[in-house]
Amino acid sequence: MVFSNKKLKELFFKSGLFRASHRVERERPFLEKHGIMPDLSSKGPSAENYFYMSPLPEDDQIGTSAFDLRVGRNIACSDTALDKITESDLMDMHLENLNLGDEFVLENDRNGRKFNYITSFEIVKLSDDLEMVIDSKSTTGRVGGMSHGVNQRTSRHMITMIQPYAFPLKVTCGKTRLSQAVVRYTGTPYMTKKEILESQDISFEGKGLSLEDCLTEKGLIMYFDPSIVYKAKSCDIPIDMDVNGTLDWRPYFELIEGNSQMIIEPNVLYLIGAKGVISLGAVCGLLSREDEVHTGTGTWGHFAGIFQPGYKGGITMEVFSHTKRRITSDTRAGIVTFDKIDGELESGYKGSYQYQKPPRLPRMFKQAS
Repeated sequence: MVFSNKKLKELFFKSGLFRASHRVERERPFLEKHGIMPDLSSKGPSAENYFYMSPLPEDDQIGTSAFDLRVGRNIACSDTALDKITESDLMDMHLENLNLGDEFVLENDRNGRKFNYITSFEIVKLSDDLEMVIDSKSTTGRVGGMSHGVNQRTSRHMITMIQPYAFPLKVTCGKTRLSQAVVRYTGTPYMTKKEILESQDISFEGKGLSLEDCLTEKGLIMYFDPSIVYKAKSCDIPIDMDVNGTLDWRPYFELIEGNSQMIIEPNVLYLIGAKGVISLGAVCGLLSREDEVHTGTGTWGHFAGIFQPGYKGGITMEVFSHTKRRITSDTRAGIVTFDKIDGELESGYKGSYQYQKPPRLPRMFKQAS
């Protein structure tokens, strides 16, 4: 079960971690705006259900259920994938120390051999009964950036591993948001097939498709629509991850108008639409990489996979394969699992890709006509 934006804010501001009176006074305008005041009598965090993030999030940093992580002050580069990375691991790498506003280019590698371990600008603290699911933001995925949460520093800054496959990415300390996270109760089950079918908050439809027909016990099966595809070109011009609607897409992508099938080349990023339109109310959707039908063959169907409550539109899949592969209109693209929401939704979804007609280019590009 995933927390809503309002629930996250209530846990944050009412936790004992926010008890210092000088902090209350300093952040009073923010608190009054959201109608929340912390419990000043608390002497420390409760044993259950607390969430804390510092500095305070920007107004648009928390979506309907997910929150963004900004690039922090440390970036370590390596040719090795590490899980549960330690402080000593970071020190053994080439470590870049950034100041607020400094820019840095994450170099890409089509074979996935460049790993960037990035500390978050935010300190994040959770009680033991809560867990975070971290994934790439949609824009990061659409430029070929894969994101994984791999640990926390002793300072409680999150560490995410970013692999840029297609293009070099320019980021700015304290500003750029490459990853997003949802907070959920640890170990709680996702929605069952019966719960999904009975829910009034999930709809899926398309030509010859229905929610009931595409649903399994694991979740909603998505199928590719290869009729229109964006194929990444070889381009070494860094993409500024903080601009919106200003870049010319043509140096980076080639538009291909296909039919019911296509051959994808090895180590090349493709943006391919999935069939159907999905509409979510008070539920969260998670596109599963682990249950991906292509994973065992060296093919990924997506780099980003969190659909926030209130989303409505088609789905753009980020497809990358280490082998030559055929994609058809009957090829499974991935599986969407659904999670219930705990708490009231403070506002509707307002992301860049609402009502998108796939495949859609990343938001920093002028959209193709």
